[in-house]
Amino acid sequence: MSVLTVTRIIHSTVLVDFDGSTVLTDQWFSQKRGFRWKNPPGITMDALPSLSGVFVSHKHFDHYDMKAFKSYPDKDVSFVVKRGIAKDARKAGFKNITELDPWETTTLGPVKVTATPARHGGMEITCILSAAGFSVYFGGDTLLIPELSEVAEKFQPIDLALVTLVKMNQSARVYD
Repeated sequence: MSVLTVTRIIHSTVLVDFDGSTVLTDQWFSQKRGFRWKNPPGITMDALPSLSGVFVSHKHFDHYDMKAFKSYPDKDVSFVVKRGIAKDARKAGFKNITELDPWETTTLGPVKVTATPARHGGMEITCILSAAGFSVYFGGDTLLIPELSEVAEKFQPIDLALVTLVKMNQSARVYD
């Protein structure tokens, strides 16, 4: 029997493990002015398991923290990012980067990644991650948009939907 394990790290940084094939989403492991954690990450970067790949929904610092992630030792780990934002991962030394637009598909090891539509304020995608008999929707920070019903229609059943609720502090962004 296949096993799906999800470990939330911080905000929309999540480890999704499909029977030993692990994808990290929207990596965020450092803070800077305007981007602070309410609580510390559930896993530190040096405690990450071996990854099958990394999925990035968009270029905001709290989703694509290449400043911290450049210290990840496996520079051959595969990345899937929105078309047009691969430069930061390449600059950090990562070599295997695939850029996608909605409805395009690739793989991170045995995990099939299909980019799906998103809208948040810039260049972004969400995705369906599929492996080991499971389908997981990862929503990043997308707004509720009409295209999400199309995602639900095309990918049935979706076993788990991961969505992020952002709470804004009056003086600064503080993320759970």
